[in-house]
Amino acid sequence: MFLHILALMLCLPSGEAVLHVSPEGDDRWSGRLEAPNDEGTDGPLASLAAARNAARWIRGNGPVVVRIAGGRYTLGEPLIFLPEDSGAEEAPPTRRSAREEERVLSREEVQRLLDQLQEIEEQARAVRALLRERRRIPVEKDW
Repeated sequence: MFLHILALMLCLPSGEAVLHVSPEGDDRWSGRLEAPNDEGTDGPLASLAAARNAARWIRGNGPVVVRIAGGRYTLGEPLIFLPEDSGAEEAPPTRRSAREEERVLSREEVQRLLDQLQEIEEQARAVRALLRERRRIPVEKDW
């Protein structure tokens, strides 16, 4: 991803840089294109974290605009913005919708996995309790 960001920085005209984020994107791409190219070698970024990181690299060259396409963005970890993500007074970053589309920032997938893990832990506790109880009951052999 570093090389894509470097290429983006070198190709920027003076003025604002635009980064595109889309659920159909890939965090290895530059983010310069709104949609994947025909070759599947470049296009939008897939995550807001990748856009944040790319904006950090570019911010010294002027304002950065992050355009977020509609769709669901699953967050595997918290998305943290630091003071450095505020840009400079003369070049503040802008995050805006690409169009009038719904965007969902979701921990849904992570929460589903955590719920499944909790269910498995509860089942394991129940099995352990049954095994402990079985040890207390004398087993009679009647053959």
